[in-house]
Amino acid sequence: MEKYLDFFLGGIVKGKSNADALFSGTYVLGVVLAIVMLLIAVLIAKMIYSVPDRSDISKRKRWFWILSGVAPVLFSLYNYLFIRANIIGSPNIVNFDKTISKSFILMIAVYIILGVVVSFVFKKGKVGDWFFASRKFKQ
Repeated sequence: MEKYLDFFLGGIVKGKSNADALFSGTYVLGVVLAIVMLLIAVLIAKMIYSVPDRSDISKRKRWFWILSGVAPVLFSLYNYLFIRANIIGSPNIVNFDKTISKSFILMIAVYIILGVVVSFVFKKGKVGDWFFASRKFKQ
């Protein structure tokens, strides 16, 4: 992980061992960013006021799904624009491109799976509206 932070600060990636450290660091930081975005989604869900007509449920769901796309896109852009430029060697660049794609998919999967778990655990709360909201209106 420390080698990834060196690359994060502008280090040059040379050789297979440095590239492997960069690849594994990319996966780890991708998962961490997905968890951070999930926490942001929880905070946003808690900040949206409940209203009697239950229109707040769609706002919570909308924010959950917006953030599910924002995190992977931002992380992939960061890797393409800043980290990829510091990689030397064609095989390392090709492998890093594959790593970016895999980390994109991994981030979405972690975000959604943890979102379902959090929504299930807090079924009766505001976060439970992400997946387990009742469509019936109380009259």
